Amino acid sequence: MENKGIVQKIDGKQITVKLFKDSSCSHCNQCHGASKYGKDFEFETDKKAKVGDLVTLEIAEKEVIKAAAIAYVFPPLMMIIGYLVTDKLGFSENQSILGSFIGLILAFIGLFIYDKFFAKKSIEEEIRVISVENYDPTKIEKNTSCEL
Repeated sequence: MENKGIVQKIDGKQITVKLFKDSSCSHCNQCHGASKYGKDFEFETDKKAKVGDLVTLEIAEKEVIKAAAIAYVFPPLMMIIGYLVTDKLGFSENQSILGSFIGLILAFIGLFIYDKFFAKKSIEEEIRVISVENYDPTKIEKNTSCEL
């Protein structure tokens, strides 16, 4: 998966990039303001860049799919497991429903721990800076597909 962004901060090999929103015209200059930017993203790179440069990043597809699976499949799966475990232990249906929400809470705690300690390190290893180029926000491209 490729994405572009503007270098916001450099601290040694650690750079912070404000990513463009993932849309076909987000990098043009006809849509103004902060609405065309996404979140800040920090990672390490050996490429030479300076604040204000436009960088193109590539994240391995397997990491994107893995992150989506963890974020979207794990919580509902834990809800189902929570319900089934409490049901098999002989609790009432209302208590089993409560057990499913306890499973959901445990899933979110697990996701928080995974994100805090493991995900960032594995994703940083899979990021590759494809290109670094000067970015001039005053230069307006002749792309008229963006709506104002």
